[in-house]
Amino acid sequence: MIEVRELSFAYGQSPVLSGLSFTIGEGGLTALLGCNGAGKTTLFRCMLGLLPGYTGSLRINGREIRRCSVRELARQITWIPQSQSPTFNYSALDMVLMGTTGQTGLFSSPGVRQRRTAMEKLEQLGIAHLAGRGFLHLSGGERQLVLIARALAQQAPILLMDEPCASLDFGNQSRVMEQARQLAHSGYTVIMSTHHPQHVLSYADRVIALSDGRLLTGGTPGEVMNEALMRTLYGIDTTFVDSPMGRIVLPGRAQTD
Repeated sequence: MIEVRELSFAYGQSPVLSGLSFTIGEGGLTALLGCNGAGKTTLFRCMLGLLPGYTGSLRINGREIRRCSVRELARQITWIPQSQSPTFNYSALDMVLMGTTGQTGLFSSPGVRQRRTAMEKLEQLGIAHLAGRGFLHLSGGERQLVLIARALAQQAPILLMDEPCASLDFGNQSRVMEQARQLAHSGYTVIMSTHHPQHVLSYADRVIALSDGRLLTGGTPGEVMNEALMRTLYGIDTTFVDSPMGRIVLPGRAQTD
């Protein structure tokens, strides 16, 4: 469980987060929804222990993050970036093996057990056939799935996904989001930042809406996703439509006769 109480953070004299309070329970997919600059990435960096200068409280399973060692945090939480371009063209398998470093000694290399874990995670995501391919030669969607596999190899129960579909085409967005939902429903706690309201409607179990570093609202997508929230977040009119595939949000105001 993640408990955030009156969390604030500033870069110098510039406040980014202001008085955030919310709780995220175990399991499920929680979406952090907001436009660019809402504070989503800064919140993730606080959760990862990279920005310990916050005020307020940020706890994972009752333990304040600032009091956790790097190794302790790595056992609890892992991060999946938007993208990554390593200096060397590591194979997909080697990229996933990097997620197992916390399971070895300081100067040890991954062994048979770590390689087995890495392959299991590639197989879990349906990309074992990419194991020997160079990471830089993969498509955007394939790279994102490899980064997810690397996070799973770390064997932490909380997955932070930082706008995982930011640069992906429609098909790869669907593949990545389906994997995120499956992971959430298999027991992982998935927290995904996004500025795509349709991803929230289609895949999330819970949504936390941020604007200018402040909490606007939180709850299930059915409870809080509406035209008024979209206008506050994005400054545009929208229309929500019920369809056989679920709720759809469209830009613009519905025309009436």
